[in-house]
Amino acid sequence: MGMNKPLVNQADPLDGEIAKMVGPSEKAMEAINGALRGVSSEASTAFADLTQVTTALRSTGSEVAARIKAIESDSLLPMEHRMAESRKLRGDGELLTKKLLATGNALLPKVEAGLEASLLPRHHADLAQRAQIQREVEARFGHLRGTELATAIIARVGRDVRHDSEVLDSGWGASFLAGRDAEAHVEAIRRQAVEKYAGSPPGITERQKAAARALGVWRSSNPQGIVVANHTAGLMKLHADDRLPGRRTQ
Repeated sequence: MGMNKPLVNQADPLDGEIAKMVGPSEKAMEAINGALRGVSSEASTAFADLTQVTTALRSTGSEVAARIKAIESDSLLPMEHRMAESRKLRGDGELLTKKLLATGNALLPKVEAGLEASLLPRHHADLAQRAQIQREVEARFGHLRGTELATAIIARVGRDVRHDSEVLDSGWGASFLAGRDAEAHVEAIRRQAVEKYAGSPPGITERQKAAARALGVWRSSNPQGIVVANHTAGLMKLHADDRLPGRRTQ
């Protein structure tokens, strides 16, 4: 997946300001892109979409501003028409930018969810082995219910990857917890497991180690800040000429 270069002309003071603002986000996106390779197809797909959205957030302002400038400088058109058209273009640009911002924000949890899914242990492929592990889980926790059960499971998360793989399973594990009045604690157990495995405890697979590294890069890159920086850059370009003498934006 190729990364896009900043859509700015640093000879322009505003573009130089934007370059300083989005530069860190560009580097962060490159780091995330590298960390995601081979870790999670779900996370990689969501990140590819996020890359397109951040580029569109930044470029939309420039593109709309250029169209507004062209309309307003067309002396063959009546002034009233030029002003009306420029207001419409600006309004459409703001609406599109708002939609792109919402799309970018919606993609963030999808990337993280893909990484978490790769981080958590997967149940054994052999059905007989799975049945044996499930009996072990029942023997250890079967006498507990509700909050007591959830507390006991959370306390042992990360100690036995085989047991965690069954408890965290959306099929057998969910039924096991629901049958013992602990379904309300499923998310708390999962969150504890994510944090435990994000620390790369002993016994995890290479896939999980790679997912833990990628999740660390993702979190430390401030993905929300990346979206905000590109959104702000787009708005700065869209409204770059608003304060010029004689500018009519209403």
